[in-house]
Amino acid sequence: MSSVRFGLPHAGPTGHGIASLLINLDGSVQLSIGGTEMGQGLNQKMLQVCSQALKRPIKTITIVDTSTDKVTNAPETGGSQNADTNGLAVLACCEKIMSKLKPILDKNEGDWEKSVREAYGAFVPLQCTEYGFVERNKFGVGDMESPYNTTGACAVEVEIDTLTGYNKVLRVDIVMDVGESLNPAIDIGQIEGAFMQGYGLVTCEKITFNNTTGFLDQNSAGKYKIPKASDVPKDFRIKLLGINKANGAQVYSSKGIGEPPLMMSCGAVHSAIMYCVDDWRKENGIEEFVDTISPLSADKIQELCSK
Repeated sequence: MSSVRFGLPHAGPTGHGIASLLINLDGSVQLSIGGTEMGQGLNQKMLQVCSQALKRPIKTITIVDTSTDKVTNAPETGGSQNADTNGLAVLACCEKIMSKLKPILDKNEGDWEKSVREAYGAFVPLQCTEYGFVERNKFGVGDMESPYNTTGACAVEVEIDTLTGYNKVLRVDIVMDVGESLNPAIDIGQIEGAFMQGYGLVTCEKITFNNTTGFLDQNSAGKYKIPKASDVPKDFRIKLLGINKANGAQVYSSKGIGEPPLMMSCGAVHSAIMYCVDDWRKENGIEEFVDTISPLSADKIQELCSK
C-alpha cells in the first residue's frame, strides 16, 4: 500500500496561467490558453470551464492550439496544476467580458446572438486576455505554500515468478480526492496512466552505461523497456472521492491530478514486489540484508531470489 499528499498549485513564477477569449459577431467563442494539450485533457477541461462561465453550449466554443502568437510568456505545462492556473485565467476572461455583456443579455432576455451584435454596436469589448493566479491570502497560506492538497491511497496485489524474475500486477485499488472533478473520465484516465508510468519506473525502465565507452546501453526504443498494454492489471479499480467545495480548491472546487498517483504507484508496486522477495527469502532461510534498489527488473528479482 501507499498514500500521497501532494500540495498544489505550486508557488513562484510558474504558478500562473494565461488565457485569451474572443467572441465573434455570430456568437461563436474562440479560446486560447497558455497550456499545451498533450493528451491529458487540458483543452477539454478549459472548454467546460468556459462553457459554464459563459452559460454557452460547449459546441459553440472553439479552443485553438497553444501558440505564442495567441498568448505569450506562459509557464511550462506540467506539475499537475494547469487546469488550476489556466482555468483561473479562463474564468478571469469570462468574468471581465460578462461584466459588460450581462446587462445587455438581461435586456434581451438572454438572446446571446442579438446581445453580441448589440454589444459590438455599443463598442463593448468582446475580447480580452487575462492572467490567472492563486490568491493565497484568501486561504490563509503564505506566498510559498500550497492552498490545497491532492491526496489518495493505493493498494496493489502483485505476484512474481522467482525463477524468471517476471512480475505481474493482479489488482489495483486507488482512491483519490480530486475535489469536484471537472471531468471524471479524464481524471480517471490520468490516474490509470500515471499508475502505469510509476509501475514502469520501478520495474523495467532500467538505465545502464557501457563500462568501456561510457555510452548509454538503452539508446533506442527497443532497448529501453516500458510497460506494455498487456501489463495493465485486469482488475483496476479507481474511485474519485468528491468533496463539495473542497477548501482551497481553485476552479469550481476541482483539484489537480497527474503526478500524485504516479508517486503512489512507485511506492505501492515497489513495496509489494519486495514483500514477495522477502517472503521467498525467509522461506528459504536467507536472512541477509537486501538492497531494494529500483528498478526491480526481472534480472534483479531473479538475483534476489537465488541467493
